[in-house]
Amino acid sequence: MAEAILFNIAGGIVSKLASPSLQETKLLWAVQEELDKLRTTVSTIQAVLLDAEKKYSQSHEVKVWVESLKEAFYDADDLLDEFSTDVLLKQMMTSNKMVKEVRLFFSSSNQFAYGLKMARKIKKLRSKLDGIAANKKFLLNELPEKKLPMLEEREQTHSSLPQVVVGREKDKKEIVNFLLSSSCRENVSIISIVGIGGIGKTTLAQLAYNDETVKSNFELKMWVCISENFGVKIIVEKILESLIGEKPKNLEMNTLKDRFHEKINGKKYLLVLDDLWNQDSEKWFHLRDLLVGGGKGSKIIVTTRLKNVAEMIRSEKKHDLQGLLVDDSWSLFANMAFKQGEVISLDHERIGKEIVAKSCPNLTSMPLIPSVRQLVLKNANKKSLEDILKMKILVSQSTSSCYSISPSQLKILEIENIEDLEFLPEELMPNLISLQRLSIRCCPRITKVSSALRHLTFLEILVFVACEELDFSDSEYHSDMPWQHLRRLQVLLFVNLFKLASLPKGLQHVLTLRKLTIHNCPNLFSLPEWMGSLTELQYLWIRECPQLSERCKNKMGADWPKIAHIPNISIDDRWIQ
Repeated sequence: MAEAILFNIAGGIVSKLASPSLQETKLLWAVQEELDKLRTTVSTIQAVLLDAEKKYSQSHEVKVWVESLKEAFYDADDLLDEFSTDVLLKQMMTSNKMVKEVRLFFSSSNQFAYGLKMARKIKKLRSKLDGIAANKKFLLNELPEKKLPMLEEREQTHSSLPQVVVGREKDKKEIVNFLLSSSCRENVSIISIVGIGGIGKTTLAQLAYNDETVKSNFELKMWVCISENFGVKIIVEKILESLIGEKPKNLEMNTLKDRFHEKINGKKYLLVLDDLWNQDSEKWFHLRDLLVGGGKGSKIIVTTRLKNVAEMIRSEKKHDLQGLLVDDSWSLFANMAFKQGEVISLDHERIGKEIVAKSCPNLTSMPLIPSVRQLVLKNANKKSLEDILKMKILVSQSTSSCYSISPSQLKILEIENIEDLEFLPEELMPNLISLQRLSIRCCPRITKVSSALRHLTFLEILVFVACEELDFSDSEYHSDMPWQHLRRLQVLLFVNLFKLASLPKGLQHVLTLRKLTIHNCPNLFSLPEWMGSLTELQYLWIRECPQLSERCKNKMGADWPKIAHIPNISIDDRWIQ
């Protein structure tokens, strides 16, 4: 359905806006404010798209509104792709092997002009999205994101601690101090723990709930997972189940109330309401009225992603939970990635800290190992690359199950300055089946890559920079075939490839390609006849390729008929179409 697709597109846009490379570069190009505003707008719209999914088929108004979002979201996705391509080129100038032309393109004056141009584009797009959001004449609510089947149902009581927790001592102390305090006027007082999904709200509540001092301070302790199923009767049943160890069977609401009051009346209790999404104040106050019968000093911990929920429930204290420091994240990651007592080399520690800093910035606990999504391998050797591509981390979640995390979950792989790398290890490439972005830079001995590409069926961005010996000639074994498997490739960059004499023949089969950059490839004299088969190609950039630039002149060059169908063409930093 359109609204479900839009939810995923919105998520992709938010992810791109949060990517480390974009976060770094947006400061240099003075577009930080506009990109942050765009992220807020898209996130706000995404938050109600799941509710739109429920109402899409029943409401004509919702359907029209969702359809109006389509074009704007696709425009936003295209604009960020364009920006990401320029970010890649910007990153290249940091290498000592980059040529001066890249530096000139990103000179301070050009950066300023580019920043203004991009800021105007982003602002125009954001205004369009804001307008569509403002035109919504019906109510849509924020709903919790649908989970994978394996994690779809949370346990009814989930108070047991995860295997490893680090870096939460200060947060725990604040929560425990509140739970032990006797300064609150009301019999029952509430503390809310607020933070993004996966930041560790539940883990923090578990730490406080299981603290020995806290245990001895309360007569009753109860833990209930709420999620989106906020029904007062359901919650009372869960609380009773937590108290008596079995679920009440088919009792009327009044009977449940009576039993509940019998259990808590006058007793000092601690209740955790985990993962609260409900924003209906009437339902909440109905539940709160049932909870006030506890003894003086009773406390309720509420964990939620939504700040307005914390305000609605009138928390006496709100604890905003932040991400861990890099050293704490690394300590947590190393606990699970290496055997107890195993000596960790400095290289492994450096690589590991890059992983947690870039891929797991919100890593807080380890009931399941986090997904390693981005890996940068720089100034290493071929063996290091092979070792990492073989890497597997096993985590026992319970006595009966085990989960395996491997490079198959990598989304981004950047390989830079590996001097003894002559070809990509094809036997290990099947481990990278989820890879979306591959960048190979400054590997002076690499000559072949095509045969390894057939395994990268999810690849969207492919970058080759300063690989002097890399050759895509037809002599490479089956060079035509592997490219056919790149069914999702959208962005391709060839930069400083001095042996590149022709584009890979198999590229004609990559019908999804939207952006092609050819920069400082002086031996590439002409483009192939099959360029016309790239019907989705929207942007072509050619820089510092003297003979090719001459042949691609607007309407005059010999190669112009091959590229005339491409809407946007830039030759040596001049848009000719």
